Amino acid sequence: MKSKTINYSLGIILLLGLFFVSLLSPATPAVAYSTDSHIFINEIQYGHTAATGGDFVEIIGAARMNINNWTLRVYSDTGALLETKNLTGTFVNQSNGFGTIVFNFTNLPDTRAGLALTNSTGTLVEFLSYGGSVSAMIDGTSRASTNIYTGTKLIEHTIGRRGLGDSSADMFFSRTTPSNVPATQPETPGFINHYQKMGATVFINEFIYRDEDYDNTKDKYEMVEVAAPSTKNLTGWYVEFYDGNGVRYATPDKTLGLLNSLPLQNFAFGGAVPTNVVNGIGFTYHAWQNYSNVLNSYKGAIALMDPSGYVWHFISYGGTVTAVDGAAAGLVANDVGTVMADGNAEYRSIMLFGDGRILSDFYWGDPDNKTLGVYNDE
Repeated sequence: MKSKTINYSLGIILLLGLFFVSLLSPATPAVAYSTDSHIFINEIQYGHTAATGGDFVEIIGAARMNINNWTLRVYSDTGALLETKNLTGTFVNQSNGFGTIVFNFTNLPDTRAGLALTNSTGTLVEFLSYGGSVSAMIDGTSRASTNIYTGTKLIEHTIGRRGLGDSSADMFFSRTTPSNVPATQPETPGFINHYQKMGATVFINEFIYRDEDYDNTKDKYEMVEVAAPSTKNLTGWYVEFYDGNGVRYATPDKTLGLLNSLPLQNFAFGGAVPTNVVNGIGFTYHAWQNYSNVLNSYKGAIALMDPSGYVWHFISYGGTVTAVDGAAAGLVANDVGTVMADGNAEYRSIMLFGDGRILSDFYWGDPDNKTLGVYNDE
């Protein structure tokens, strides 16, 4: 009996030890399903009473993306689940290809709370908190929040993301340098926040279509160039080419033996790594010689997609083009509004001009001296 009692006591001690160790173990940090998620929490309003209402959480995303079957959960300062909101909706283009959707809450906690955004596959996108950090069990895993604000705010102010770009990685809630931007702002539900400018950071920057040396049998000079942040890994990104009727070309590069699309990692110059970086933006391009398939007609289109197949840039030349198949099916391309003149393709191209970091900072100009793989000259 004594031996059994000792074993029993040791078992109780061991279980208690494991329990206290689990309490001391740090929670697993929240990790977004993408290092640069294009759908994220953008603005938070709290502090209103249940009687007056007025609390909300705003989600922002790229136009045409949707949050069907996503969830937004609210946790107390102790990690207790207070509310789960099942999300639905498709983002429309409010500003430079991005839009917002607002979800109202009766009474978000006034002092400290956590907000967990989960995508349609059940993956945690982000776990934010205000008033201090929050630890909670989310789908069976202990998670620690990222605290975005501690302090007292005006009732009509919100906590909002600011910045320039197309993803959560490009945004911030507050900063002190190079200029002071506080975390709180006058509320802007349903609109882009103050000090925030959304827009694509990867885009088609320059191209040449059609052989212009009066010999349309050789097609020596066609090319397409993509601009992107120097830190951006373009593996999995790709381009598709369309004829004037919106039909996708089946073989964009015969030499590479590719079908339907041309991955950026197969670009002859740069590949998936932007090069010749200027002000944080680099370039990658591909050129064709003696291949009379893509970019050799008077009218056509080019589409740029990320690894998920989302179309970030769709342009046409020689008129309006509506894609009938491929990743851009149903989309109307943006006509660049200028055309190539015969006889000078060896030296000229159609390119973006301007100064900035996102697509909307630039404009298409008349054909100019080509600048393959480097910053365009205005």
